Amino acid sequence: MVVGESGRSGGAARSRGTDAATQAATAELERLFDLSLELLCIAGTDGYFKRVNPAFERLLGYSTETLLTKPFLDFIHPDDVEDTRREIQRLSEGVPTVYFENRYVRRDGSVCWLAWSCAPDTKAGLLYAAARDVSQQKQAEHAQEVYRRRLRSLASELLLVEERERHRLAVDLHDGLDQLITLVRMRLTEIRQAPGPPAPEALAELEQLVDQANQSARSLTFQLSPPLLHDLGLEPAVQWLAEDLERQYGLQIELDDDGEPKIAGERLRFIFFRSIRELLVNVFKHARTKRAVVRLRRDGALLRVDVEDDGVGFDVQSVQASASYGLFSIRERLTSLGGAMIVESAPGEGTRVALMAPLPGPQDDEGSDAESDADGVRESAP
Repeated sequence: MVVGESGRSGGAARSRGTDAATQAATAELERLFDLSLELLCIAGTDGYFKRVNPAFERLLGYSTETLLTKPFLDFIHPDDVEDTRREIQRLSEGVPTVYFENRYVRRDGSVCWLAWSCAPDTKAGLLYAAARDVSQQKQAEHAQEVYRRRLRSLASELLLVEERERHRLAVDLHDGLDQLITLVRMRLTEIRQAPGPPAPEALAELEQLVDQANQSARSLTFQLSPPLLHDLGLEPAVQWLAEDLERQYGLQIELDDDGEPKIAGERLRFIFFRSIRELLVNVFKHARTKRAVVRLRRDGALLRVDVEDDGVGFDVQSVQASASYGLFSIRERLTSLGGAMIVESAPGEGTRVALMAPLPGPQDDEGSDAESDADGVRESAP
């Protein structure tokens, strides 16, 4: 059969058209390959990259030449090399990778997490892979896990603290109030059994013992839940606390109140009072000083309390990293109010702890705590 000139020219034109379309599609794919924010590559089962897109250079810091001339296992974190070998073995057997994570070491020595998906071509010995940087996600997961561990530790420590407090109260009751009541009963028995009217000295001693028992009961009541805190507010309760801690520990506490009204809800009063008490007890236990200052301020719609001492101080980052029960629990309480805690200290330079939380507005109930300024408070925390 003879093919005419017109037939040959038509076939050639179609061929040129197909070639042009293929070249255009190839150029589009090349542009997508180069512009992709994801890491795209072709690797071999021999352990070398055959081609990488520019995202590799941007993320890892190595030149394309370096990436192509060194085994890709050289760029992987040592702890993840064996897992990566096993995944490459699975790929060489024709099993695609749906999701696989490993760590790469950047040129500057930092580490990043990559999440891979990969399709193998077993005949050609090639791996077509895409990866994305999931370092921020892994950091967030790690932070959440640390936070969960700290919460579990807090819950465990809280039980221990409650048990210690019960034991302390039981000892106080036994050694103080219980013994005073027993002594009163003994003196009453002696008075009843003595002939004639009771001697004035015996009645005076009895009255003194009753006064001591009453004082002991009042002290225990204040330690459990100070009536001043419920009836008169935070400032009078803190004033009583300063006097009580001076009696117990010899700690001289200066109370500096700006005189502005601080009408706080019950929950806010309770949390601030407990936090102040815990911080002052910490001064006695750890600061190696006998002086402290408590400053109460109203800062707009915020209640702010600063507890300061001139003691030995400490490294803030080290204490926070150690998941200190006291500071962590105070921070969590304030966070529940939409508030924040800022700790400033350094070895040999004393300590200042600022507690902040929004005061309830006119529209809020007495027992509630305002959330309107919560975002502003959180932004102020480091």
